[in-house]
Amino acid sequence: MDRELSVQTVKNRKRKRILQILFVLLPIVILLFAFRILIRPSIHLSEIQTVFTNMGDIEATIPASGLILPEFEEVISSPITSRIIYVYRNVGETVHRGDTILSLDKSNEQLTLDKLVEELGSKENQKRKLQLSIQRTLIDLQTNFEIQRLRSESLHKSYENEKYINSLGGTTQEMVKQAELNSQIAQLEINHLQQNIDNQKASMQTDLIDQEYIINIQKKDIAELKKRLANADVKANGTGVVTWVNDKIGSTVVTGQELVKLSNLNSFKVEGSVSDIYHNKLAVARKVLIGINDSIIEGSITAVNPTVQNDAVKFTVMPSNKSHSALRSNQKVDIYVITAYRKNVVRMPRKNWINRSSNPYVFVRMGNKAIRKTVQFGESNFDYVEIVNGLKPGEEVIISDMEDKMHLKEVKVKE
Repeated sequence: MDRELSVQTVKNRKRKRILQILFVLLPIVILLFAFRILIRPSIHLSEIQTVFTNMGDIEATIPASGLILPEFEEVISSPITSRIIYVYRNVGETVHRGDTILSLDKSNEQLTLDKLVEELGSKENQKRKLQLSIQRTLIDLQTNFEIQRLRSESLHKSYENEKYINSLGGTTQEMVKQAELNSQIAQLEINHLQQNIDNQKASMQTDLIDQEYIINIQKKDIAELKKRLANADVKANGTGVVTWVNDKIGSTVVTGQELVKLSNLNSFKVEGSVSDIYHNKLAVARKVLIGINDSIIEGSITAVNPTVQNDAVKFTVMPSNKSHSALRSNQKVDIYVITAYRKNVVRMPRKNWINRSSNPYVFVRMGNKAIRKTVQFGESNFDYVEIVNGLKPGEEVIISDMEDKMHLKEVKVKE
């Protein structure tokens, strides 16, 4: 018959079981702790790059991209519809004022010019004929006028004579009235003839002016065509480098089509582009920094495009040294538009690594440890970024890639 175990016996057995379990688990815990120590995340000092925070001034900037272009670029277009018959200069060659770059076929335009010159001769001949016709007409009218004037004077004298004879009783009153009427009619005819002469003069003068207009237009057309023919031998208007040329000999080109591009590669400008969220930060005369490889060139904004295209605003920058040796045509550059000035703030070298929008953490080296700190960044420029909160002057910040360790609060630094 089974007997119930005493309370003391149950306690002893339970204590024994707990001790057995602890005896098994304790080595496992010790091993895990030791393994954790052995595999603690670490970095080698030789594998990281650091910078020190300090106190100083910052010119706050906004980032933009830019493209270096020649300050002056000349585009020469075709003056006529023709064919390219010869190319004298190729891309990259330097040309001077008066140098011929390419030639166009001028035969068709020359035929047109010859035709216009012949037509001009015909129109000038018509003008001379019109002038002779006007002279003859005016002579005839003036002769008729003189004849009528003499007749009127004769009739007026007859009227005066009739009045005198009537006063002596040698004629009737009816004959006096008839003489008076004849004199008045003759005067009216003179007035009418004079008006006709004036009208004819005005009309013929208008015809002559119209003919002169036609001739002048023809002369301008001829002058313009002569100019286009002269420009059919495409020449440089100044010293420059051929940056593009239509070298397809025999191809047809139309009036206004581009033939040559010349650039002055001794003077440059920068065409900038920035996100439209910064459009209110742009202004003419605002200072900028142009980053080209390891060089920084100062400049200023000379123009801002008021329109937004593809969520970006375009602007033009003029370098302070437009002939700087680092400037190369069609080279892409970084632009930093200076928007504010921060004096005597905590800062650290930028080193092109900061990504303020996605990562607020940095690792600070403290002896053989790297401690993660939360940092609030402020304004920045090409060289420095402002530390608003989280770091003090003199702290050593790791700027190497630590993205895979950002979840850790501490990393061991091995020498």
